[in-house]
Amino acid sequence: KIETLSAFSPEGESVPRAVKVRPDGSQIAILFHVGTLWIRDVESGELTKPWIAGQGNLTAASWFGMDDLAVADNRTGAR
Repeated sequence: KIETLSAFSPEGESVPRAVKVRPDGSQIAILFHVGTLWIRDVESGELTKPWIAGQGNLTAASWFGMDDLAVADNRTGAR
């Protein structure tokens, strides 16, 4: 089922660079061009900016398994 979500812009004019869905579909990781990562809970619609070393310099994000979200930044690589 495809559901339309309400518009949001937590990073102002910056648009998403990548969007990754958790394997169980419960969360969406949204990486913005300004290098920040936000997580949206699908059920509640809550949007959070997790504390991750490298926020503001992130270049990639991907889910590995149900609970592991790996990120990479442009300074030190994968985390």
